[in-house]
Amino acid sequence: MNFLTQQLAEYVAKLQYQNIPLSVVDAAKKCILDGSANLISGQYTHTGKKILEYIEKYPTKTSYAKATLLGGTVTSLENVILAHTVMSRCADLDDGSRRAMGHPGCVLVPTTLAVAESLHCN
Repeated sequence: MNFLTQQLAEYVAKLQYQNIPLSVVDAAKKCILDGSANLISGQYTHTGKKILEYIEKYPTKTSYAKATLLGGTVTSLENVILAHTVMSRCADLDDGSRRAMGHPGCVLVPTTLAVAESLHCN
């Protein structure tokens, strides 16, 4: 059976940057910029400071993949994704999507950036 997730993965695996419309590239860049700004802002909030304290106190030690927390600490990929998604949502200024009925950027942008770093992608 060919599931939707499998179809999407196959499509993405075959996708080449030069075939992506410029308008889509520009929209993606705006989403990444918006998500990054919210992440940076979130580190200064009470909740952002608490999640960083939590990760320092209870680090994930089982992950082989590493990434960098905002501020420069290298830790597990899971820790970075957890902290950055929490911080991205703190200011409540992140993107909204009526179609998605939520704020996908606060999860997608930090996760994508952390996974890309762990895989040494540019």
